[in-house]
Amino acid sequence: FGSSIIVAYDGDWQAGYAAYKQVLRDRGHVTPAGYEPRVHWNELYRLGWRCGSNTPLQELPELFAEAARARAAGAQAFYFDPGWDLFEGSSVWDTERLGPIGEFIRRLREEYGLSLALHLMIHTKSVREDPAIYRRRPDGEIDLWTDRTPYSGGYVCPASPVWQRQKTERLLRLARAGVSFFMFDFV
Repeated sequence: FGSSIIVAYDGDWQAGYAAYKQVLRDRGHVTPAGYEPRVHWNELYRLGWRCGSNTPLQELPELFAEAARARAAGAQAFYFDPGWDLFEGSSVWDTERLGPIGEFIRRLREEYGLSLALHLMIHTKSVREDPAIYRRRPDGEIDLWTDRTPYSGGYVCPASPVWQRQKTERLLRLARAGVSFFMFDFV
């Protein structure tokens, strides 16, 4: 938005929410006519995820067993939470472990009637990418996560043109492969 907006309203929180929705509508923040969001099935809740370690990583047989559960429950999209990329935040599909992304998407669609939705991290669990993408401490060293969270890796600088270009290229590659939804996290 770029500016703060104060809106007076009478009533409970639902009235406040209605006023907020109207501000969004007035500013053009609406879904396209006829838009119907897909029901997502999140594999994380059954297959697990250990904050920061992602071990053990999910393998294809258990992922497709989860896709069968998703289909049986009436879901329309398979939401792959952390664990699909080379390392969290890379936004690069782990082809060695999961096979080509196009084949994974084809199988989801043809065998389970599902599209693929992905969890994306803004930061990264690596400090081995282009040094220009990382936020720096006052001493010039990469600002690491290790002292504040259970993660290891580096905070990115979202203002970095290098990071913006890299992330955009990686997301476009995923979208072109057929990913139908992105959820951005750790911003």
